[in-house]
Amino acid sequence: MKKRKHTMLPLIVMVLLAIALLRYLTSDEAPDPTEMSYANLIQEINESETSKDLAVEYNSGTSEATVYNYYVNDAQKYYVAIPNEEIFLQFIQEQILSGKEFKFSIKNDASSVGETISTIVMLVYISLVLIMVVGSFISLKKRMQSGPSSLMNIMGNGASHIEIIKESDICFEDVAGLDEEKAELEDIVDFLKNPEKYITLGAKIPKGVLLSGMPGTGKTLLAKALAGEAGVSFIATSGSNFVEMYVGLGASRIRDLFRAAEKNSPCIIFIDEIDAIGSKREKMSGSSEHDQTLEQLLVELDGFKSRNDIIILAATNRPDSLDPALKRPGRFDRKIEVNLPDVKGREQILGIHGKDKPFTEEVDFKALSYNTAGFSGAELANLLNESALIAAKKSLSAISSEEIEEALRKTTIGLEKHGRVISEKERRITAYHESGHAILGHLLETQNDIKEVSIVPRGTAGGYTLHNASEDHMYKSMKELQERLITLLAGRAAERIVFGDISTGASNDIEVATNLAKEMITIYGMDSEIGPISINNATASEIQIMGNEFFNSIGRKVAEMVKQAEEEATKVLNENRLFLDELSKLLLKNEKISTAELQELYQQISLKK
Repeated sequence: MKKRKHTMLPLIVMVLLAIALLRYLTSDEAPDPTEMSYANLIQEINESETSKDLAVEYNSGTSEATVYNYYVNDAQKYYVAIPNEEIFLQFIQEQILSGKEFKFSIKNDASSVGETISTIVMLVYISLVLIMVVGSFISLKKRMQSGPSSLMNIMGNGASHIEIIKESDICFEDVAGLDEEKAELEDIVDFLKNPEKYITLGAKIPKGVLLSGMPGTGKTLLAKALAGEAGVSFIATSGSNFVEMYVGLGASRIRDLFRAAEKNSPCIIFIDEIDAIGSKREKMSGSSEHDQTLEQLLVELDGFKSRNDIIILAATNRPDSLDPALKRPGRFDRKIEVNLPDVKGREQILGIHGKDKPFTEEVDFKALSYNTAGFSGAELANLLNESALIAAKKSLSAISSEEIEEALRKTTIGLEKHGRVISEKERRITAYHESGHAILGHLLETQNDIKEVSIVPRGTAGGYTLHNASEDHMYKSMKELQERLITLLAGRAAERIVFGDISTGASNDIEVATNLAKEMITIYGMDSEIGPISINNATASEIQIMGNEFFNSIGRKVAEMVKQAEEEATKVLNENRLFLDELSKLLLKNEKISTAELQELYQQISLKK
């Protein structure tokens, strides 16, 4: 019997809504107002002298005005379409300031033309929602009858997304390559240990610290080390844990996080990937789940101003995407950029991650640190782990330089694929393609020395040209970037010279070259015609101000720069055609050549000339 009642309820609701809809459609409607031109309205307002003569009601939602003319036909109503809201309202304001006393009001309603259709849609929508609500209540009742745990599964448990570590076993000495970043946090450690000496001087410790940097640079590790160094609890979560489909649930989890911090104080709160909830809010929004969660976070951050024993740390890879309200002083007072480690830092990181691994005597972490420029801490840890896996696969008792080199190629280029069947034609194309890259990389002044050239497929690549990464660069010159473009397009140029045709093998080279040329023009200002203008993060309004012609010229300049680079690569390779042919023959024979073999071949060819 109960089941039958549940089944009949949605039907009853739909019948009642249908009756209401029918009554609405059959009800008498007022006649449509007579149309009036915008020019006649302006004339009527100019000629109106008292409030008894004229009344204007403007609908900002539809850009329509209703005019009530009290001295014509007993308050005749007119309809006027307003072409420009800003100009119209400015005109009204001028008339009122000049002493005109006509009645004027503004409302914001839906279009009268579509009121009937909108109402029908609304009623249908309401009926569907009611049916869904009834069904949800029935389903929820059944789940609740199966136990309280079912309800927690539906709504989610905020506490389950929080990791609480009472005593962190990681200290600053476990963090390598971040000496400056650790120094920035030492005063926080000292404050948590000795708050009296700061309080007596009126000093206030930063309540929030924002850690920004590329993935794998050690932001999370640094936060844990701070907690371990200070000897306080560490409460960690991720921004994605607050992203939910249910409105209000994210805000509830924010409150749970800070209540947990109060119970475990003194402590450090760490929110990883805070950009998931802290990204910029859209204008005229405020009702979305994202905005409610962010606003709750802002409220909680403000509420902890009086607490000296709770510090909030957050990490992000995209600091530019964060809402300005989140980054202001008082919430996140200190911002620390966690950069990629330099050569000294990489050596220290390799030492930490390699202390529990056996290595042969010839393994030199200092030399390896010079060969891993641009690697993050996480990438260095993965490099040594891959080396250990390769050594274990070979049943070795220690890791040698050979395993490390193999792991380096595997992590940067991909797994070597000797079993892939390649036709002789494709091998020749690959050989000439990689020879083109190698020759330009060898001959151009600013390019790094070639480490290895191979036509053995790795990953998605048919071959590769590996450069020595022996230096850390803070800046790159225009000449260096231009020659990088030439080197990137040398493989495609070699194919065209030898075969009179080009292949799809240069697709990645073209993509990288195009992006590099775009950055040179739009970020670094390295085009004489465009000039030193950066539009990397230009907004839609800024783009509109600059005009379409400006951006079209940028597109032309990018294409021109890439084309010139390919022409220069073609010129150099034509001048060194013998070197190109001989290097390709050597690659087809040996499949791999080292930098020593490349230099020897170049010297032999130079003597022939």
